[in-house]
Amino acid sequence: SMNKDYPHNIDAERALLNILLMDDQKLEEVDHLITEADFYRPAHGYIFKAIKDLVSERKVPDLIALEDVLRKRDKYEEVGGLSYLVGLQEEVSLRASISQYATMIKEKAQLRIIIDKAMSLVQQCYQENENGIERVADSAQRIFNEISQRSSTDDTGQLSMWLTKTFEELGKRRVDEHGLTGVTSGFRDLDQMTGGFQASDLIIIGARPGVGKTCIALNMALRAAQKNYKSVL
Repeated sequence: SMNKDYPHNIDAERALLNILLMDDQKLEEVDHLITEADFYRPAHGYIFKAIKDLVSERKVPDLIALEDVLRKRDKYEEVGGLSYLVGLQEEVSLRASISQYATMIKEKAQLRIIIDKAMSLVQQCYQENENGIERVADSAQRIFNEISQRSSTDDTGQLSMWLTKTFEELGKRRVDEHGLTGVTSGFRDLDQMTGGFQASDLIIIGARPGVGKTCIALNMALRAAQKNYKSVL
């Protein structure tokens, strides 16, 4: 799903589609570089796929042909209809080559994939028990290797810094004999799901009266004091 904070370059996507609408022979220069899935905006991916399919059938991807294909795929209204297609065709101020735009689009797509993998890695950090730490570390290293193979950009630099923090988190877990980054709750299954109570956590225990909320809270406080030497108010 789209996230507004994900790396993307909508201008590059529009510019590439504009060039293809003006000269479909340019598709040969980018067909091996990008796919429909590389576009951040799904509508742009649908249009790119329609152009590509029309060209493969030796048809001219003009606005009428595109409308026909997109309607058959129930994507015409989703991409914005005729007004959006006309807007793409009339795009101006193009300065780069189509291959440069394709490279920009591909790089952003790759960064989004890495971010998704890294987010999955963070979840593993909190869910794996001590026996699984090495496996999580291996996953993190693979992501680092993938990043190192790409050109240096501000986006990759920021992401590398973020993943470095993940490795630091793994290091902390190795220190704790139970593989926890935070304070134990005294309940093993709960600790494995949360990694322990973290410094910034606000824990609220909710239930109907008389079922043991105070009892469980006191037990957690006692275990925190015994195992982590934490003061409890």
